[in-house]
Amino acid sequence: MSVLHLNIRGLLAKDALAVMQAIKGVECDVLVLTETWLREGADAPELAGFTTSLNLPRTRRLQGGGPTRGGIAVYVAAALASSVTVLATGLLGAYALLRLDGCIGQGEDAYMFACYMPPEQHGTSWEGHCGVGGTA
Repeated sequence: MSVLHLNIRGLLAKDALAVMQAIKGVECDVLVLTETWLREGADAPELAGFTTSLNLPRTRRLQGGGPTRGGIAVYVAAALASSVTVLATGLLGAYALLRLDGCIGQGEDAYMFACYMPPEQHGTSWEGHCGVGGTA
């Protein structure tokens, strides 16, 4: 199974056609796009050959509003679409955990973790940003 990750810095929201041109001819099973800048309630644009499995827009910052940036979209090859299960999503649209049933080896499941940590969170712990954690 092949995965392609692109940080598209808002291009999906501004010009989905440009994203389609960028991935044209690329062979991959899973396409992860970060910094989609898609607004809450907006559908992820269709990309030829792929099915949207997850559109996780990043909600407005909790303190002081600010622009809605960030966001994660996960697309899978059309042939794999029925095998995807979203297991968890995180605080502020920071991450997603997905399972792809029977996609590798001898029909074994693959697990994928997609995460986006915005620049203003630089220097903070991943656990604190994503709202997960534990004790050491």
